[in-house]
Amino acid sequence: MQQFLIFTMILIGVNTLHAQAPVITWNTAPIEVAENDFGHLSPRMVLDGDGWPVITFGKNGSYHCATWNTEESAFNPPVVLVESGVFLSDSEGPRMAAHGDSILVTYMVSGQWATGARGLFSGNGGQTWSEPFPLVSPDVTEDHFMPVPAFDQDGVPFVAIKLGNPPNVSEGLLRPADEITGLWLDAISTSENAAGEAICECCPSNPFFHNSRYWNVVRNNNDNIRDMWLLGSSEDNPTDWPLAMDLDNTDWWISGCPATGAQTAGPTSSGEHWSVFMSAGGDSGMSLVYLTRMTLDEEASTSVISEPLTPNQFSNSPQNHPSISVSSNWAAVAWEQNTAGYDIQLVLSNHEGASLWDNAINLTEAQGGQHRQPTVILDGDALHLAWKNSMTGSVQYMCGFVNAGTTGIGDSANDSPCILHADGTSLHLGIPNHWDQPIRYVINDIGGRAMRSGHLRMDGTISLESTPNGPTILQLFDGKGKTATLKWAH
Repeated sequence: MQQFLIFTMILIGVNTLHAQAPVITWNTAPIEVAENDFGHLSPRMVLDGDGWPVITFGKNGSYHCATWNTEESAFNPPVVLVESGVFLSDSEGPRMAAHGDSILVTYMVSGQWATGARGLFSGNGGQTWSEPFPLVSPDVTEDHFMPVPAFDQDGVPFVAIKLGNPPNVSEGLLRPADEITGLWLDAISTSENAAGEAICECCPSNPFFHNSRYWNVVRNNNDNIRDMWLLGSSEDNPTDWPLAMDLDNTDWWISGCPATGAQTAGPTSSGEHWSVFMSAGGDSGMSLVYLTRMTLDEEASTSVISEPLTPNQFSNSPQNHPSISVSSNWAAVAWEQNTAGYDIQLVLSNHEGASLWDNAINLTEAQGGQHRQPTVILDGDALHLAWKNSMTGSVQYMCGFVNAGTTGIGDSANDSPCILHADGTSLHLGIPNHWDQPIRYVINDIGGRAMRSGHLRMDGTISLESTPNGPTILQLFDGKGKTATLKWAH
């Protein structure tokens, strides 16, 4: 029996404006990821398997990667991923995805629009990288442009890509034949069921995986109506893409590709996925950030509504390049906004979406320069933010902790760290605000013999992998000499 998947988009309206918004305590002032000699083009950020930032960026065709040094609370000197020839563009340039310590970077060789799609892989959180490897056959003759990576639930990567020479462009999917750094299968088309004849050729794809299906939020081109569409595969079948739905009721008509795409995060604790994008359609005609909430299951009824995040807060300030992230407790959206100069706006909410509307705060107002292209990532209560400063020519980074206004990491109001709970794979700690990162831990057996050591993740958790069962003693050391000892049984 043939099954049909139905989508639900739910709008949280402006009646949430008066809900109490969460607050963030910044653990770091804005810092430069690297000197401006390394550039600030195409800035991207992911977290490694331990929750530390990995940031890539480029200049003059070269592309670099900087990883976090937990001992120094600073970034390591960047390593060169590709020395030259990388097509660097904020919207169309390299992209990055992570699954634990597995990280895939994809990019285009400048000028080689048919055969120039390349990948770089790291299996150790960005510490070392493979040589660049081709994602498409050297025999293809039509454009295979702007690869964007993602991972499935098993850590197997896949890549969304634009197929065809403009304006006859469709959305495509690439998958490895076997090894990630080896041959990749020929691209398949995934957008045949979207309205119209084409996909926007310069708007980046937004692939993700959920509930045994491959998904992609793309900007469609239906006789120059450039709405955002959700594309989906059949269950467990990446070669069949029967699902297509318009997420966007703005009906933005524009004769050229706006070169800006969507970002999607989820599932939330309620099982939803939230997607943000820029549109200059709608009543205002202003470039604004819109949000759509969707449930990807087989029982839901259909309701499609998208609304701007700041309908009343900003009346004449163009917005673009939004980034969204959700955790079990919180949601965050960041974007660039031009109000007498570009700044980074951030809005925070609980996991239900309360306070997302008309509650943005300007994070870079007190700094000089033009601040653009933000990436926000929530990891539990930890919030990571990276963006570029066009005046300094460098990428900047901040990290903080989100709470309801009274507590620190892990909702710990104690003067000392405490154990909140263990879920079988991780130990969750509450860390007071006055403790300084990085926080080192040592797990000892009851006799005092050290069994494991490392650094606490930014969200206050410790992986219990390879930790023997039985009574243990947990020692914690913060970045400025504070210590704590906790007894615990695994």
